Amino acid sequence: MKGKPEIKIIKLLNKTKPHIADINTDYQQISDLAKAHKKTKLISDWIRKTQKTTYIKIDDSFYNCNFKYKGWLSK
Repeated sequence: MKGKPEIKIIKLLNKTKPHIADINTDYQQISDLAKAHKKTKLISDWIRKTQKTTYIKIDDSFYNCNFKYKGWLSK
């Protein structure tokens, strides 16, 4: 809830010593990062392409907002 303090208990299940990422030992993490990066790029590209042909009404009170994707406003 907003404004109320909260406490969280976290249990550390394992700990890995710091090391340089290696494809043999860190394949899953590297694969997950690559997939996440590719997904983010695909979504960004789609938004940039789609926003050129999609009409949305943005209330005047939001015209000073810093949008993540430029191009929503034509004023």
